[in-house]
Amino acid sequence: MEEHERIRISGVINDVTFANPENGFTVLELESGDELITAVGVMPELKAGELLELSGYWDFHASFGRQFRVELCEHKMPASAGDILRYLAAGGVKGIGSKLAVKIVDKFGENTLDIIENDPERLAQIRGISPERRSRSARISSASSLCAKL
Repeated sequence: MEEHERIRISGVINDVTFANPENGFTVLELESGDELITAVGVMPELKAGELLELSGYWDFHASFGRQFRVELCEHKMPASAGDILRYLAAGGVKGIGSKLAVKIVDKFGENTLDIIENDPERLAQIRGISPERRSRSARISSASSLCAKL
């Protein structure tokens, strides 16, 4: 068996090209720095906008070219305002779409995810967010955070 150099890369999911829900095999495009990388392997359910750290190796597929073969996939919570906006706009927290994400991140910046999870009442400062939506977003964010920690 051929030995490969193991490396780690991190980036934001640009697109999930293919995902098999039965076995978890996934093909995705990952923005890492200035490069768009095709990553393949068994991974959890993923969405565009999520921040990942991947461990694996470079490989070459006869039909699809250079690919990063994923052996370990770790979710990372976005930290910068831009990454948080991308995460929310891509559906990272159910009930928050792209227009609402812009309003929230404009108001709270890098503290957005902490506020959604730990102080959702502050979302009342954003026009268009009902008390029900605040509560639902906080519950969903808290569940997502728990899964990320596992």
